Amino acid sequence: MKFNFLKSSLFVGFATLCVMSCQDDDSNVEAINDNSTVKNNSLNLNDKDPIVIKLIDMGFNIKDIKEYNSFFLLEDDILFLKDNKHSLTGKSNQVYSNSLVTMANVNNITIRIDTSIPTSGTDNWRTAIASAINDWNNIIDCRVNFTITTNTTADILIGSDGNILPNNNPAAAFLPSNGKPGSQIAINLDAANNRVFSEQEKEHIIKHELGHTIGFYHTDGPSKGEQTALFNWIQNTPSGYGTDQDPNSVMNSGWPYSFIFSSYDLFAARFLYPELNSINDTILYPIEGDYVVNSGAYLDISWRPTFTPDNQIQIDVFVEENLVISSNIPNNGYYLLYTPGPGQYKIKLSSISNPNIFDTVNFGFQND
Repeated sequence: MKFNFLKSSLFVGFATLCVMSCQDDDSNVEAINDNSTVKNNSLNLNDKDPIVIKLIDMGFNIKDIKEYNSFFLLEDDILFLKDNKHSLTGKSNQVYSNSLVTMANVNNITIRIDTSIPTSGTDNWRTAIASAINDWNNIIDCRVNFTITTNTTADILIGSDGNILPNNNPAAAFLPSNGKPGSQIAINLDAANNRVFSEQEKEHIIKHELGHTIGFYHTDGPSKGEQTALFNWIQNTPSGYGTDQDPNSVMNSGWPYSFIFSSYDLFAARFLYPELNSINDTILYPIEGDYVVNSGAYLDISWRPTFTPDNQIQIDVFVEENLVISSNIPNNGYYLLYTPGPGQYKIKLSSISNPNIFDTVNFGFQND
C-alpha cells in the first residue's frame, strides 16, 4: 500500500535535482496533488518548454523524460521539480554529478524515515535502510557518514513514493544541491506488481539511491544509451562504454543487482570523499615539486571537486612567478590546460564563492 509523503513545500529548488533539507514534518506541509498519472510522456512532451530544453542540454534523452503536474521524472530514477528557481548543472558514475556534497557536510548526513514506511510486513524497509547506511558508513578511508534521526528536520527524508514512480522502478532519489545531499528517497511499495523484495534486494536498492543523494550517477549509463556529454568520469575506473564496464558496481542502473560495493565503487567513494581531508589535498595532479615532460603543449590537471560547492572554480596559472592565465572553469575534477611554454609553474584553484578556500601546486614543465 502507498502513502503520499512527497511534500511540495519541502522542494525549495535545486542545482541539479534536489533541495537542501527537510524543514517541516508531515502535519504542516502541503502534499503534492494529482501526480499519480503521467501528464505527458516523451511522445507528446513540449520540446519548446525551457525546462525540457535545459534537461536535454544537461544530457538527458527526451525519450527518458516523463512530465507530471509538479515535476519531471527522468530515466524512471530521478526527480526534477518544475518550479526550481536556481541554475541547473549537468547530470552525472564512478561517474558523478556536477553537484556534490561538500566535505564539511558529507560526514554527518541525517536521515529521517517517514511514517509512510510500515514498521512490519513485506513493505517494511526499515531494516534494509539501516543495513544500507551501515554499508556506506563502513567504507574504510571514506568520509561519508549517514545517521538515522527522528528529528523533523533532516538532510534526507525516505518514504513511500505516493504513486509517482513507474511499476518497474522500486525507488528514486534527488541528487545533491548547493553542497547538501539530495533531500529525498521515494520507495515504490507496489513496484513490479507488488512483488515482495528480499531484504538483500531492498538493501541494494537503498544503497544505490543513497549513492545518488551524494552525487553518483549510473556506472553503466553509457552502455544503456544515456546521454554522456555532461558526465564526470572518475579517472582510473571503467568508462562505461563497450566492454569497459564494472558489472559489479552498486551504481549500475538495473538487474542483476550487486549486493556489495565493487573495488571501483570503493575507489570512487574514497576519491570524492576521503576520510583524511585537507585543503592541501585538493589538487591531485600535477604533484608538488614534480617535473612534467609532455610530448605536446597540453597538461592534464585533476582535483577533488568536493572542496567547494561551486559549479565553477577559478584557475590561476603562473609561469616563472608571472600570472599568465586567470579563468573560471567547470568544477568537474579535470581540466586540459594549454600551456604557454616551458618553465617553473604554479597552479592555483580557488572557490569562487569563498576565495579563501584554495589549493596550489608548484612544478616544472617541459614540452618536447
